[in-house]
Amino acid sequence: MSDRSPPALLDRLKTTFADLSEAERTIANFILVQPTAIPFETGESLAKRLGISAITVGRFCRKFGYRNFRDLKAQMKFDTPPGLPWTSAGQFGWLADGGRSKALGDDLRIAITGLTAAYALASGPKWDAIIELLAGSARVHVAGFQTERGIAQHFAALLQYARTGVVVVDASSSSFLEVLAEDEPNRCLVIVETRRYSVHARRLAEDATAAGMAVVIVTDSYCNWAPQVTPHVLAVSTDSALFWTTMVPLVAVLTLLADGVVLRLGPDHVTPRLDRISRIYQDFIGHTGSTPSRGD
Repeated sequence: MSDRSPPALLDRLKTTFADLSEAERTIANFILVQPTAIPFETGESLAKRLGISAITVGRFCRKFGYRNFRDLKAQMKFDTPPGLPWTSAGQFGWLADGGRSKALGDDLRIAITGLTAAYALASGPKWDAIIELLAGSARVHVAGFQTERGIAQHFAALLQYARTGVVVVDASSSSFLEVLAEDEPNRCLVIVETRRYSVHARRLAEDATAAGMAVVIVTDSYCNWAPQVTPHVLAVSTDSALFWTTMVPLVAVLTLLADGVVLRLGPDHVTPRLDRISRIYQDFIGHTGSTPSRGD
């Protein structure tokens, strides 16, 4: 580490983010979103992960006052926010026997790191403002694209149990009239999307913002365009040591958001609605082991 450590890197990345080049923003965004993943990276592995050159990573480090990526990592240990422990790979020795077990151990470490960071977002500076939007907007539109569509629908369903005015956006539409053609005030849009990002997701976010609508984007740590569209961005790690990327941190953040809305609205608001929904469900469908109140 340098003899004279510069101010906390995370703070400097936030304040200079808009002035960085495209490649530098990609690196900065990854560090800001996944600070606890940095101990497990090298300059070369980070470059490969982000699709840039190792030379670019080195240049980025020197720009912020570090000799190299190793020097940056040494300082990052002290910059990491409270509650985000730097997980030790040694904790997973019981799964490090090689072969499939090794892959599972690596994935478990990555998942725990990502999940820890996801939960930390619930006490971060952006969280309360997003909860206020989700609880206080007259209408909440929820949009998911590609494989994230089902996750977005699940999130919308949780919100619908707690409040009225929650609408799932028809992702098959190319014009999104239900979002963009309405003049109703006090609406917000939630977009759930991970790479490779749908053109529709970014375009919808930009057009909704231009129309004066509050936009919340729940995405992965590689999405460097979302902060340029809205300040309400929650980015999590979807990295995995297995074949598929993981949606575990993404689902966790959305579940925590839904829980935050329930807490914000309070039991006097939520409980009567839950009781009413339960009665309606029992009347039309019923649960396992019970008979619907209404016949076929």
